[in-house]
Amino acid sequence: MSVKMMTAVFGIDAVPLQKLLLIALADHADDDGENVWPSVPYLSWKTNLSESGVRKLMKRFRDDGVLIALDREGGGRRRSVIYRLNLDALPAKAAFARERKGASPAGIERAKGRKKPYPP
Repeated sequence: MSVKMMTAVFGIDAVPLQKLLLIALADHADDDGENVWPSVPYLSWKTNLSESGVRKLMKRFRDDGVLIALDREGGGRRRSVIYRLNLDALPAKAAFARERKGASPAGIERAKGRKKPYPP
């Protein structure tokens, strides 16, 4: 488990389902992003995505260079494919910046009158 890789995923600009699977994959990586080889059924269980959804996203990650096969390429029955997670292949998110020092984003929205305070 690499907290370093999991933290890096939060800096990626991706849709939520992609990010969820990337976090699950990063949870199996070492700090260099290597030795990633969880099974599709396990990733499906972990993320609550269907197995076909996991396979579809993993294929897209392979096509985009996010997942790079290192060993046992091709996989198959009783053969794991070992991947390297390459987060540099994905666009980075813009840095977080608050509008006012010390104010929370929710507090700023309430102050602008866009949201009702909670609880009512």
